[in-house]
Amino acid sequence: MIVITVNFTSVEVSRYVRDEPITLKIFFNDGSQERFIEKRTNLENIEEFTQQVITEARKMEKDINAKHSSGFLDDVVMVRFGDDEEKVEEKLHNVFRKIKDEIKKLKTPTAAQNYLQRIAMFQKSKFNI
Repeated sequence: MIVITVNFTSVEVSRYVRDEPITLKIFFNDGSQERFIEKRTNLENIEEFTQQVITEARKMEKDINAKHSSGFLDDVVMVRFGDDEEKVEEKLHNVFRKIKDEIKKLKTPTAAQNYLQRIAMFQKSKFNI
């Protein structure tokens, strides 16, 4: 049996275009390498999106670390998170909520001055978990 510990580290905004789904890179470390998941979302349902990210990270690690041998427990990969899974969900939820709030700030009709600069700064911003 293989035990993998996953720690989410940060979320980066890869691509943002107004009125289109945002592309996010969710970075995590599995003890041996820094990996990421790239997802497109509109962040309407943050709880569901958080569950999708956790499920995809778990599946990705199981696929990568499976040995595909004939042993009984050789192919069993157990993925656990550095913190309790509820804490991981809460941290990811908070980061996605921050990103959603930043998008709302960009969409509010304030001054048009520096609008493109604010979008460019937001587009490659990183949010630590």
